[in-house]
Amino acid sequence: MPEIIAYPHISRVDNEIQMKVVNCEKFQKITIRLEEESHRWYHASAHYVSDKDGQVDVSIDESVGGSYVGIETMGLFWSKEKMTNKKLSVAFDGIKFKIYLSVFDGHLNFEQQTDLSNHKSLASITIERRFADSNISCSLVSYGDLRGFLYVPNEKRQFLGVIDVGGLTGGTMNERASLLTSNGFVTFALSLFGGFDQPKNVSEIDLTYIKRAIDYLLSHDKVQKEGVAIIGISLGGTIALAAAGCLPKIKCVVNITGPITACANINLKYGDRKWKAAEDKEELARLITDTVQDRRYVLQIPDYSDINNHIPPFHKSKSSILFIYGEDDGLIRWQNHAKLAKKMLESTNKVNYKMIIYPGAGHLLIIPYAPVISKGYLSRSSRYAWFQGGKLPGHAKSQIQAWRDIIEFLKQNSIPLSRI
Repeated sequence: MPEIIAYPHISRVDNEIQMKVVNCEKFQKITIRLEEESHRWYHASAHYVSDKDGQVDVSIDESVGGSYVGIETMGLFWSKEKMTNKKLSVAFDGIKFKIYLSVFDGHLNFEQQTDLSNHKSLASITIERRFADSNISCSLVSYGDLRGFLYVPNEKRQFLGVIDVGGLTGGTMNERASLLTSNGFVTFALSLFGGFDQPKNVSEIDLTYIKRAIDYLLSHDKVQKEGVAIIGISLGGTIALAAAGCLPKIKCVVNITGPITACANINLKYGDRKWKAAEDKEELARLITDTVQDRRYVLQIPDYSDINNHIPPFHKSKSSILFIYGEDDGLIRWQNHAKLAKKMLESTNKVNYKMIIYPGAGHLLIIPYAPVISKGYLSRSSRYAWFQGGKLPGHAKSQIQAWRDIIEFLKQNSIPLSRI
């Protein structure tokens, strides 16, 4: 009988899985199916033909159909799609989830794979994926007005502190924060609004809140005292960049697809300085479908002569900056933001920055092997989902590479680890 071999049996979500099917018939057509039970159910499948020894090695053999084609070690993971009409059997705890792998005879489509009366699996196995290593701790932060979660490696040494801020939906990005910590950082998943006892919507963000978060993080005995990193996606990237323009304790910034100007009708302030959100021209939004809106042209880019009214002076900071943009971003005109950012950086002869454009990637570049999120309800007041962009396989592969680039960038800005 066929057997599935997958290892490691328990692994972190940013690590690869090696997978083989053995004991098949010679040159047998098989379908390998993946089902993931995490936030919801996802599935993917791939069609293979066993070799003369009755084996399939996913890392070297070619998928000839299904969710992807070609030689892709992690193709089943990055090509997964949402399943409908299947309820979770357990509540997702945000830490770990199950992956169910099955093998079927023949090359089956999704409908045939779930028709168990006619197509029974030849073999199956369950593996576990985790967002965090077992040697990190997580604690709730409710200190003054600061709200979030602090993730700390259980090692007696100091690490670069990282503040992780989310986007327009508010709250915290715990999965990314725990993954960052598992890669050797102390991470503060900071909620700006929309979480805990905070207001759901805001019209202004005071960057002194970020300053208090930095001071709180630097007070931890496992955090290096030379400064912190800050990372954010979408609006969070905007806030991260803005904070660097005001707060000298920020060593480095990762701006993932964030507009460089104050935006989303949310003004920024620090002390007596204020920056007004760039104009949204709602009349430039257009419907792609009855429920999905293209807003790429809604946010207006300030003229260079007007940047001081809309953009905190990140170009004058000493912080190293990594800009990440998706070539297929469906929410912002990233080319315009990149062009203006470069002009501002060149005006101060700033050289410690890097700008990477990822092919096929949309707006929401999150963590490795996460499903493509090409649309979503980012505004609580909108009746439409907003188109985000991103195409397979480009977005999935870019998500993996972007994560590697982020970790490398952060490590480059960390001092050598020291014992405490």
